[in-house]
Amino acid sequence: MIGISAFFISKKIRVKFIIIPAFFVLVTTLSALIYLTFRSGGYLSSGNYVLATISILMFFLGVFVAKEGFDVLRKKKS
Repeated sequence: MIGISAFFISKKIRVKFIIIPAFFVLVTTLSALIYLTFRSGGYLSSGNYVLATISILMFFLGVFVAKEGFDVLRKKKS
């Protein structure tokens, strides 16, 4: 969704209708990764360290991709 927003900005089309759902999807996905990893009965407390490691890695990669995508959007907008 962030990539589509960047494309629409390059074509001078308003993207508010895409950025708001993209932000919601991003927050929901990242919070689900944290919840599944650290809740009682989650990956860490049940001893499933492989899934916990993958989940934490995916969280940081998601934050990185979101930061890069929103930086591109901010640069193209101005």
